[in-house]
Amino acid sequence: MATLADVAKLAGVSTATASRALNDSVLVHGDTKERVKTAAAQLGYTMTSRARTTSVGEEKLIVVLPSTRLTELEEAIYRSAFSFGCGVVFLPEPFNDDAVPLWRRTLKLIEKQVLGVLIVGDPVWRVPGNIKEILAPFPCVQLLDESPIPAGFFVGNDDAQIGYDAAVHLIHCGCRKIAVVSAKEDHIYAQKRTRGFITAMLEQTGNFDPGLHYQIDLASEQSYKEDFMHQIAKSGCPDGIFLVSDVITITLAPVLSEDPQLAGAQLVCVGQNVRSVAGMPNVSFIDQDLFTIGEEAVYALLNRAGDVQGAKRRMLIPHRF
Repeated sequence: MATLADVAKLAGVSTATASRALNDSVLVHGDTKERVKTAAAQLGYTMTSRARTTSVGEEKLIVVLPSTRLTELEEAIYRSAFSFGCGVVFLPEPFNDDAVPLWRRTLKLIEKQVLGVLIVGDPVWRVPGNIKEILAPFPCVQLLDESPIPAGFFVGNDDAQIGYDAAVHLIHCGCRKIAVVSAKEDHIYAQKRTRGFITAMLEQTGNFDPGLHYQIDLASEQSYKEDFMHQIAKSGCPDGIFLVSDVITITLAPVLSEDPQLAGAQLVCVGQNVRSVAGMPNVSFIDQDLFTIGEEAVYALLNRAGDVQGAKRRMLIPHRF
């Protein structure tokens, strides 16, 4: 089945221009409109009813639910959407019971302009209220956390591979006593990183001491430092540590930078945006490539809005040190 990108390529224009031409936008010259429509006819491409409902003068919108705190991801979504001639609406995080009614009212208000919804992580599906009912009218793409995937299309990292590569990196650095640090109530993506890490340790060294899996209770009244140092005291100080998430890294950064026992340990952190440890010696980062994830998510959403009919797919973005 032909896509909007195929039409744009055949007509020799950008995808954004092709979209505007097929919507009879006044911003596109008549000759260009004719060329795009001819290309669409040759390829048998037809726009969906949702794509046609946005009238001239109304901006097509991509809704991000909820608003993320990942600056690189938000910037990538905004830039990519703008390149396709779309605006972006970031809805607030579900901190209280008022969030769902607000999402419902907002989506109802702008319904005719909405091309689709980008769902960031899985917390959206945990809030009170019938979220599936609210999102049912719109094509959806889920980012970063693939379980569950009511959206049907996932764009994110191969988290098990991230954990696996972190272990291999620390082994290659010459570390002999390697630990992994996670939260007791972790998201699915962090659990997959931990499992990938342990798998690599078993494959590469033939052994992994469960006592070197430090689980920090972020909800505990006991200080994180005391909790962490107590577990280290029981197992002995590691010379290599994998911190499975930015929350764990930020929480433990003061301990890692100040405690003399850990001064020489090799650290692996996920993401380049954890400034609290960026200046420390012996730190390596696994890049989640949030820019690529944001761009691919927007492209996937536009394809679902115009062409993809309910196929459950996954798109995993490569990462790198």
